[in-house]
Amino acid sequence: MTKEMVGFIVEHGKFKRAFQDYLNYFFLVFPLAMASIGCSMLYAYFKFKDHGSLLFPAICIISFGLFGIYYVLKRLHANTSFTSIPCNEDIDLGDFSEKLKIVFKKAEISPDKNLKTVEVVTRASAFSWGERVTIVFESGRVLVNSQPYGQPITILKDSLNVKRVRGLIEGVRIQ
Repeated sequence: MTKEMVGFIVEHGKFKRAFQDYLNYFFLVFPLAMASIGCSMLYAYFKFKDHGSLLFPAICIISFGLFGIYYVLKRLHANTSFTSIPCNEDIDLGDFSEKLKIVFKKAEISPDKNLKTVEVVTRASAFSWGERVTIVFESGRVLVNSQPYGQPITILKDSLNVKRVRGLIEGVRIQ
C-alpha cells in the first residue's frame, strides 16, 4: 500500500479500479447469455403461437439470467468498496493485529503503523481460494474491505471476513 492509495481509499471509500478489476466483468457473459436465450424463447413463444410449452421455461431462464447479472455486478462492486465502521480513536494497531491473529487463524497479517493499515491474507477454504482483507484506520472510523485473492467472485467468504473485523472493533466475537 502506498500513501496515495490510502488517501484515495479514505476519500472515496473504495479502491481505485485496476485493469484486473475490469477483466473480471467477463463473468457477466454467462448470465447475459442466459437472459438473451430466455428472451429468444419468449420471442419464439409470441411469434409462433403453437409452442405453448415455451412460456414458463423462458420466464425461468430470463429470471435466472437477470439474477446472475445482479449478483455478479453486486459482488464485483463489493470487491472494490469499503465498509465504514465507527470506532473509538484509541485502537492500538499492535493489539488489534494480535486479535486478528486469533480470529484469522493461519493467515498472514501485515500491519503498517505509518499508514495506519493492516492487510490480512487468508488461506483457501471451501468457498474461496483466499481473501485479502484490507483495514484502514481513520479518525473515528475503520474502513474494511475483503477482496478475493485468486478468483474474481466468492459466495459469502468476503462478507464473513468483514463481519469478523466488525466484531473485533465492536467487541463481539463472530466465528
